[in-house]
Amino acid sequence: MSDKTREDVEILGVNHTLAIDPDSLNEAGVVWAPAVRALASAIAPIVVAEAEARRSSSAVASSSSEVDSSTDRAHTTRILELGAGTGALGIALACAVPDVRVTLTDLDAVVPLLRTNADATRDAGKLARGSELRVAELAWSRDTVLGLDDAPADAAAAARRAKRECARKHDRERRA
Repeated sequence: MSDKTREDVEILGVNHTLAIDPDSLNEAGVVWAPAVRALASAIAPIVVAEAEARRSSSAVASSSSEVDSSTDRAHTTRILELGAGTGALGIALACAVPDVRVTLTDLDAVVPLLRTNADATRDAGKLARGSELRVAELAWSRDTVLGLDDAPADAAAAARRAKRECARKHDRERRA
């Protein structure tokens, strides 16, 4: 049994102290720091490029017509993290990339841990300008993912596979 309830980790140049619970949540309650760092480093430039493209598109639209708040929301880059565990990846992106809306999801038993980490990040003022963090319970399955539109389902499935592979690689390296 572990006495450790917090883990300090630096991701994308921001230091985080995340609540963990490996005893009751198993792998959902730990930070896979090398895997999260690698995935965040790979995803962040893509998210930044997407956010910049949305801002440019919004600037063009606002110069040619009046833009209401629903249009502004349409130009926010949205990130959905499935099986977020501690939320380290999504939290890191929300702290490093301006104007993103990150929704962290996991099973009901994991949501309190996610909420603790999201609230602590908000309270510490670490979110990038215009970024938001949300937490939701989502017991997703193959049927749930297949019920989504094709593009989001493909992206969600690909992200989950990449996250799993990073964790497996980390485990192999740690054992070696």
